[in-house]
Formats: sequence, structure tokens, C-alpha cells
Amino acid sequence: MELDTVDRPSLDKFDVDGNVYLEVSVTVKPEVKLGEYFGVEVEKVVHEVTEELVADDLKTKQEQNARMITVDDRAVEDGDIVELDYAGSVDAVPFEGGTAENQKLTIGTGQFIPGFEEQLIGKAIGSESDIQVTFPEEYQAEELAGKEAIFHVTIHEIQVKELPELDDEFVKDISEFDTLDEMKADIRANLEKDAAEREKRENQTSVVEKVVVDAEVDIPEVMVNAQIEQERQEFEQQLSSQGLNLEQYYTFTGTTEEELNKQIQPNAEKSVKADLVLNAISKTEAIEASEEEIQAKLEEIAARYNQTADQFKKLLGGNSDMLRVDVIREKTINAIMEKAVLK
Repeated sequence: MELDTVDRPSLDKFDVDGNVYLEVSVTVKPEVKLGEYFGVEVEKVVHEVTEELVADDLKTKQEQNARMITVDDRAVEDGDIVELDYAGSVDAVPFEGGTAENQKLTIGTGQFIPGFEEQLIGKAIGSESDIQVTFPEEYQAEELAGKEAIFHVTIHEIQVKELPELDDEFVKDISEFDTLDEMKADIRANLEKDAAEREKRENQTSVVEKVVVDAEVDIPEVMVNAQIEQERQEFEQQLSSQGLNLEQYYTFTGTTEEELNKQIQPNAEKSVKADLVLNAISKTEAIEASEEEIQAKLEEIAARYNQTADQFKKLLGGNSDMLRVDVIREKTINAIMEKAVLK
């Protein structure tokens, strides 16, 4: 009998009356008791593209093309981008994650502990000063919650953003368009396309969530733990793209790894249950993936990474199981959506 396992087997060895026995333990996928999954009703999600959204997109383009101007004739002001060193301590004892060099900080964004950024206003380039702040009482790190901390700060540089004028000349410089109106029309078209895709995704999510809630299944702990680990790694990658790491995140949010895992757990459980339920539906409805569909999915994903299908196939090591799972999941969701009622 072939077992559908979800973790690696464990091996126990024991001796009984001089005979050696090996016991292999493994967790298998649980049985899923499906509820109604065809014809479910949900409220339809609609995203309207407004003039404000178009203006926000134009503002982003201005920001992306802004010049960074170094200021050396005044002190720090609200909105400035400051490069600084800081070293934090509580009761004269440095704490983990409280020290950094050449850190970029935009004043007024609230990235740091309340009161920290405000006290930098008025400080001059090259100045050294001690900034006193108090960690919030609800700070989750017990050793810091409610404690007064001193940060020794050195200001190295002050910069400001200089935004370009939003006119036809700006448009010609950054795009293939000749006028601001042409660019606005293109932005609106792209926003409407994005809105339609978001509506599709969110409506799918609503329908699938209702289908999953109506199903019954005992989720193996090992599957949840694996999902938590995956989501924590993804979160760490997001932090890394912002120039931060998990230790700094734990320090400034007062969160520990255990507490972060607890925060992730509910979503991890939902993800695992959704996978199990959709897999059960695909088997009930005999939904399969043809070789042509798997090849189409391969080409679609390869194109996203600017690779040929053959190049991407080599990265997969010739293993198409992941693609097969993706195709079956997508077809299963489409089958559910075709019969769903969006009110």
C-alpha cells in the first residue's frame, strides 16, 4: 500500500527477548470531510480606479525620479533623510539589536521607538548626543517593556528629496509618451487591469475560504510547523530587502521568535487546511493535469523570470511534480469559481 506521507519517517530500534525490531513512524495526510464546494455564495469584491489613485501613481513616479540633495548648512528637520550611528543601552547596559552604523532614517516615518525621531530634529551634522526614550509598557520583550533607554547618536549626513516638476517635459524624460495626459491615460489603463486581477484573486480567496471553512480535517502539527518555517523565511527575506534582519525586528517590535511563530501560526494553519481541502476536491472531481497543461505552466513561469522553458526545466531538475500540483490546484479553483455565486 502506497502511503501519502507529509514528513520524513522516524526509525526506532528496540530489543525484545533477544530479537531486534525496527519501528518506522511517519505522518500521513489526514482524511478530509468535505462540505459544499460547488455553488457557494460570497459578496463580490469590486475595486474602483479613481483619479486619486492615478495621482498617487504619478506621485510615485516623481519620488522614483527625485534627486537626493545633501544639506550641510542646517540642522535636521522633519522629513529629512538622516544617516546616523546609534548605540542603545538600558541602565548603562547595551542590549542586543540596539546598535547600528550608517543607518538611514527618514524623520517622521515612525520607524523607530516613539520619541526617537522627534529628538533628532535640530541636531547638527557631526554632532553627538544622547537621546532618551521609553519603551512602551506593552512592549513584548519583558527585559525592555516600560524601560528607559539611552541611545548615543552621531549624525553623519542630512539629505532631502527634490521632486521634479510634473509636466510634459518630465513625462518625455521618463517615458515614451509626449504629454502628461497620455501618461495619465496609460496609468489608468494599467490600474484598471491591476484592479481586475485583484478582484479575481480576492473573489477566489473569499470563495475558497468559505469552502475550506465548511470542510472538516485534523491538521498534522508537522505540516503546520513546516508552513510556519516557510512563512518566517519569507518574512526574513522581506526584512532583508529593507536592510533589516530578524534580530533588529525582534528588538524594535519587542517580539521574540516564539511570539513571531505564534503570530504566523493562524495563517499557516489556514494555508495547510486550504491545501488539504483543495487536494481532496481535486481527487473527488478527478481533476488531473495533462502534459500539455504542465508544459504551458512551465513556459508561463519561465517567462516571468526571463528564461526559456528548457532553462527553467533544468533548474527543476526535470521534476515536474511541483508544476503538476500547481496546475491541478489552479484547475480545481477554477472549477469551484465557475459554479460560485458572487452577489
